[in-house]
Amino acid sequence: YNNARKGQTVVKEVALQTLQKVAEQVVNREFDKLRVYHVSWDNNGTKQTKRQVITEEGEFEVTIDSLKEAQGLYLLEVVGYKADILNCYGKFPLEKIRSEWQEEMDARYRGTVCVLSLKITPLGKDVFQETFAGNETICTSQNNLGTYYLDNMYTMSLTAYMQPVFLYCIDWKDNVLLILSCFLCILLFGCFFM
Repeated sequence: YNNARKGQTVVKEVALQTLQKVAEQVVNREFDKLRVYHVSWDNNGTKQTKRQVITEEGEFEVTIDSLKEAQGLYLLEVVGYKADILNCYGKFPLEKIRSEWQEEMDARYRGTVCVLSLKITPLGKDVFQETFAGNETICTSQNNLGTYYLDNMYTMSLTAYMQPVFLYCIDWKDNVLLILSCFLCILLFGCFFM
C-alpha cells in the first residue's frame, strides 16, 4: 500500500510536468495559427510592476504579483499573453490541451483519467465562467493536482485533476514487494501440492 502511495506521488509529479509542457506547446501552436504577432520590449533592465490592457469594459491596470506569477502553469509574461489573446478570440484550446495531456499520460500510465477545469473571470466583472474538459466525476480533492494561472492578467485559472490506476503506481521492482511476492508464490505452490 505504501509502495503504491509513493508511486501515486511520482505519477502526480510526472502529470504536472507533462501538463506544463503540453499546455505551453498547444498554446504556442494555436496562437501561431491566428497569425497575430506581438512585440515585447525591454525597459532598460528595469523590472515592470504593472501590466495594462484596454477592453470593451475600459482600461485596466494589473499589478504584477510574484505569488501569482509563481502559480503560473508556464511563463505568464510570454505564453500567458498568448493564452489571453486566444481567450479574447474565443479560441482557447482547453480540449486540445486535455486530450494531448491524456495521450501522454496514457503512454506512461495506462488507464489514467485526466480532467481540466478552466475558470475565467473577465476584468471588470464579478462573475466567472467555468468550463470542463474530460470526465467531471473525478473532480475531487483527492485527484486535484492544483490550480494554476494561464494568462498574464490573472483572469484565467486552470484546475487539473488526474486519477491514476492504482496498480500502475506500484513499483514492482521494490525489494520488499519482490520478497513478499516470492514468499506468496512459495506458499501457494506448497498449498497446491500438499
